[in-house]
Amino acid sequence: MLPNVANVVKQFEQSVILRVVTRTIVDGIVQVVNVDIDILASIQVATPEVLAENLDRSAANLKVHARFAFEIGQYVVYKNDSYKVVKLSNWIDYGYTRCFASRNKGTDV
Repeated sequence: MLPNVANVVKQFEQSVILRVVTRTIVDGIVQVVNVDIDILASIQVATPEVLAENLDRSAANLKVHARFAFEIGQYVVYKNDSYKVVKLSNWIDYGYTRCFASRNKGTDV
C-alpha cells in the first residue's frame, strides 16, 4: 500500500484561486469566460533546479501542491498575480498532485 502524504500537504495549504478559462464562439465572436474557484494549495517558488527545460526560467514560476488534480491551461491566482499551469506531476496515488505554473504575461485572465 502506498503512503498517503496528503496530510503533509494539508499542513502548508493556503487559500488561493483556481481560474478556469473557457473560450467559445458565439455569432463569430470569441467569448472568454473566467470561473474562479477558491481552493486550498501549498505554494512555493520554483527554483531553477527543479524547473523543466521547457519552462521560461526568466519568468516567475510557482510549484503548487494540492489534494486534487490540475489541468494544463488553468490558472492559479496567488497574491493578485495570475500563473498559468504549464506542467503536471500526478502523485494522486500518494494523496496529492503537483503542478508548475508560470506567471501569465497575457491579458486574457
